[in-house]
Amino acid sequence: ALFAALVTIYFWWQNIKGIPESSEKALRIMYITTVMVVTLIIWCLITIIHRGFSPVPFPSLENIRFSDDAVGWLKGTWATKITLIAMLIGLGHSILAMSGEESLAQVNREIASPKLKNLKRAGFVIFIYSMVFTSLVSFFAVMLIPDNERVGHYLDNLIGGLAMHVVGPLPLRLLFHAFVVVVGTIILSGAVNTAIVGSNGVLNRVAEDGVLPDWFRRPHRKFGTTSRIITMIVGLQILTIILTRGNIQLLGDAYAFGIVWSFAMQGLSVLVLRFKQPEVQEWKVPLNFRAGGREWPVGLALITLALFVLAVVNLFTKKVATIWGCIFTVSIFII
Repeated sequence: ALFAALVTIYFWWQNIKGIPESSEKALRIMYITTVMVVTLIIWCLITIIHRGFSPVPFPSLENIRFSDDAVGWLKGTWATKITLIAMLIGLGHSILAMSGEESLAQVNREIASPKLKNLKRAGFVIFIYSMVFTSLVSFFAVMLIPDNERVGHYLDNLIGGLAMHVVGPLPLRLLFHAFVVVVGTIILSGAVNTAIVGSNGVLNRVAEDGVLPDWFRRPHRKFGTTSRIITMIVGLQILTIILTRGNIQLLGDAYAFGIVWSFAMQGLSVLVLRFKQPEVQEWKVPLNFRAGGREWPVGLALITLALFVLAVVNLFTKKVATIWGCIFTVSIFII
């Protein structure tokens, strides 16, 4: 928690100096992460060729095992006996893989022109990272780490477990494990920066709409940034770190709760707008059909439905996040 607070203060100063300063740091983090990802994938593939692998079990009900934390209020109910719901619970717990896409909405103002084209490019890059890296790590962990060791030691640190179960001399594996830890620290540090940039963008829009007093928007004397908004954000970040004592599981659950409902509401908003503003859109979600003189956005409706299903599943399986998420939502609404 102390280290996280120090990192937050560091990125507070970088953002006070301006977006280029913090964006440059984010790009360097991306470079280092890519080196680690590519190295891990290649090493795991070499290990599979050299040593073989354990087959990945099909996600049938007989092969799915839930911890108490995973099912929340659904523990002991009929819901966990249905394969589809069991798979949805797993999907609900992997929703954090979508957090990179959510960041696009936050940093939208900083994306260069042509905005839509670059937004789609950035979205595709994040999709590749989320899809390839997140899923491959999970598959490789089942294929290469023995079940008893994975469950006993590496469930919260699959990448570290993989680093220790690839082929090669022990000193080299330990060195790579250390590199993985460093990269993990850097990634989480970068997330602090992303949160500051995103929150600053959102609160600037709120201030421009007159919801926040103009006092917040006064530029920094030297750097011209909205330093007062940035300072307020960082103060709330440090308060969050202190209150949660750096509990990553709690923070992750709370973030997943917020992100899935945010996505669901955004999907519903866009769906409603397709009917309220049916004029030609610059870009549409595929799978649209015309019937009765109206265009029906089936693809967008299916995406929105899937998001709401995951949101409801998370509502019942993430007890702490649901309780505090509801309290936080009601508090903000009252304010």
